[in-house]
Formats: sequence, C-alpha cells, structure tokens
Amino acid sequence: MTDSDATGPGDPEVFSPDELAGVLELFGALTEAEFRRAVNEAAFRVGRDVDDDALAARVDDATDSFHVVRVEPDAVPRVVPGLDGDDAAYVPGPRAWPTEPEGAEDLPHILDVDPRDVNRDALAVRVRQQLRAGVEQAAAAGDADALQGLLDVTYDVETWADVDLDDTRGLADGALTNLE
Repeated sequence: MTDSDATGPGDPEVFSPDELAGVLELFGALTEAEFRRAVNEAAFRVGRDVDDDALAARVDDATDSFHVVRVEPDAVPRVVPGLDGDDAAYVPGPRAWPTEPEGAEDLPHILDVDPRDVNRDALAVRVRQQLRAGVEQAAAAGDADALQGLLDVTYDVETWADVDLDDTRGLADGALTNLE
C-alpha cells in the first residue's frame, strides 16, 4: 500500500478494536461469517470497502489484545447457547470499550440476527485458558513486553467476569522475574 492509499477504501483502520467489539455488542455474539458480513456492511454504509485480508488481520490483532474474544467451535454451544458450534464465534472482550462504529446502527435489521445471550461464566473459562496459554508462550519466548501486557489483561478480565486469575498473574510475575 502506498502512502496515498493509506486512507483509501481498503484501509484496515476502518474499525478500531473497540469498534469491532461495538459491532459484536449489538448482537452479543456473532459467528465468524456473520462478523465479517456485519463489518463489511457497516463499512459499506459509510462508503468504505474493507479488504478481507486486512479485516482478518485486524480481527486477529483485536483478539490478541483481548478486545475481542474468539470462541472456538468446540466451546460455542456452552458459551453462546443456541449456536451449534459449526463455526467459531466472536464476542466483545475484557479490554474493549465497545464503541458502535458509524454505519452500524441498522446492522441487527440488515443481518436479521437476533441478539444472543452469552454465558459469561463459560466465556470466562475460555478467556482464562487463552490468557494462560498467552503467558506460557510469552514466557517461553522470553518476551517481557508481552508478559507485562498479559499481566495487565488479568486485571481487566477480573473486572469483566467473575474469575480469579491469581495463578495466571503469578505465572506471569514469575516469568518476568526470571527474565530480569
């Protein structure tokens, strides 16, 4: 992408992590295909065109930062009752300040998707697993910045869901100490 294209129709910055979470908050949860369609529809409504690869990268970044949580198909029926688990689902995450992006207000009617309840306890279990895996990967890589970021996320998760992450925080603290 050239500098002149930086604000063009394929700009991956069309949606911030908080705006991606805002799209999800309109529904509670969306399957991967629904999420992609919702973001593309909101972008279209304000005259933007989102490149699929750029969107996938943006969603991956939002997932890595815990603004969005990806629920793997095996856990979908427990986390999002009513969905069968044939596809991954996405929900707003613990680091997000969900912000409805411009053009998103009519998405529930356009997509014809009813709001979905999310089992917060089951979701917290998934987030805890993802967070611990992230800490273990960062520790193995000796990545102090990632460990510190994940340590910060533990506090966000505890205010977002009824979960105690002292053990995960201890693992991150210990790994940081070992890197000093």
